[in-house]
Amino acid sequence: MAIPLEKLLDAVGITDTATREKFKKYDQAFDQADTDGSRTLSKSEILSVLKSIKVCIPKNQTPEQFADNVIAYCNSDEDASTLTKQEFFKGLIGYDVKEAWLHVFNAADKDHSGKLNAKELQKLLEETKCSKYTMKQISRFIETQDTNKDGELDYHEFIENFILSGGHMQEEEK
Repeated sequence: MAIPLEKLLDAVGITDTATREKFKKYDQAFDQADTDGSRTLSKSEILSVLKSIKVCIPKNQTPEQFADNVIAYCNSDEDASTLTKQEFFKGLIGYDVKEAWLHVFNAADKDHSGKLNAKELQKLLEETKCSKYTMKQISRFIETQDTNKDGELDYHEFIENFILSGGHMQEEEK
């Protein structure tokens, strides 16, 4: 039996309206990727949904390897070749994911300030094949997402405003 998205978000404590809207889009992406109607995602379907929600794949992995890692990380049942919607969402919003992002954040924080400046964020984006953003875009993004207005992203701002946004920034204005 499928758990309704609203109940799943309630269960993990996601109350922010904007974040809930993003997960509704992820929910729709899951449903569209489930081409065989099995209510689970196979490896090829996971690749499709990751592409549709614009997940950046680390440089050291092929998309197929990344999909295998997603399955291995999120899977909680005997069928290690597919993910249920619940497993998929747990993988996106679970504590372990935030913990993993803490390691990413700390590795990107080269000056050990506990914050990411524009250069550190640019380097992280380059390392994850998301280097399509200019320094101007990155600086403008930090400026708009920096809730405490110190000119950098602390871990909370990084998670809430960058990771949960899917890492999306405004395109350069022509």
